[in-house]
Amino acid sequence: MKKELGFFETLRISAFDFKSYGKFIDMPFLKVTLNRVLFVFLISLFYVLFLNRDIKILNDFNKSKYEIFEDISYSNGTLHIQNSPVIFKSGDFLLIGDTREEFNINEFSEYDNYKTSVVLLKNSFILKNNLKEFEIKYSDFSMIDLVVKDSVLNKDIIFMFIDSITNTFKYLVYVILPLFMIFNFFFLAFLTSFFAFFCSIITRFKVKFSQVYKMILFAQGIPFLIISIFEIIAKFNNVSVLFPSHILEFLTLMVFLISIFSIKKDKIKKSLNNRR
Repeated sequence: MKKELGFFETLRISAFDFKSYGKFIDMPFLKVTLNRVLFVFLISLFYVLFLNRDIKILNDFNKSKYEIFEDISYSNGTLHIQNSPVIFKSGDFLLIGDTREEFNINEFSEYDNYKTSVVLLKNSFILKNNLKEFEIKYSDFSMIDLVVKDSVLNKDIIFMFIDSITNTFKYLVYVILPLFMIFNFFFLAFLTSFFAFFCSIITRFKVKFSQVYKMILFAQGIPFLIISIFEIIAKFNNVSVLFPSHILEFLTLMVFLISIFSIKKDKIKKSLNNRR
């Protein structure tokens, strides 16, 4: 009776024991699926922990928004803040609201000290992420039908809109993000399996497509983990990381090729030992 592979044993094999990848072929597909779902879900928790900082900032803003804005309204592409200018700080985030006719960012010395900032102006708002700044006009939202051109929004409607954004963001972080990461992991593995199956034919590694897919699901683990670690560290330090296109699939395919050559080499070695 074959010993079933536990979760940590599959991690060890997928990372260090390429000649044992053949064990994944015989694993029931349901067990492979549950194993990989757990693997991606655990990684997604680190993304959630990081994004939880953003949720805390939103919660802090929601609690104090009535104190920040005495009155705020929007009409015909123009924002008005009655007690302008206003400032909100939370963690590494800064919000400035200044809808006066003449705006000068130099009046706000703390602006340069924050990597992430939002500046609400009369006719536009500025987004600052690290050293990059983007200015977006409110009228642009009416052009893409997100806001009706002649719409009038009072304080209550704007705050209701902020509350809905907060709740939606929480839902996306806690529910959608893990589900999306799991779906994306299996989908990319499925696409990579076509190339891997073609490689197995060329190398005369006789396996079915379903067996190749199982191996790819495990071969994709280490590249996925490495990329995730770099992304999480980068996000934590507010650094933008741009990986080459399809780098995950390429690295997965390389792991797969190493594994099948290791398996074949191990079989040849065992065969020679048996002849002696």
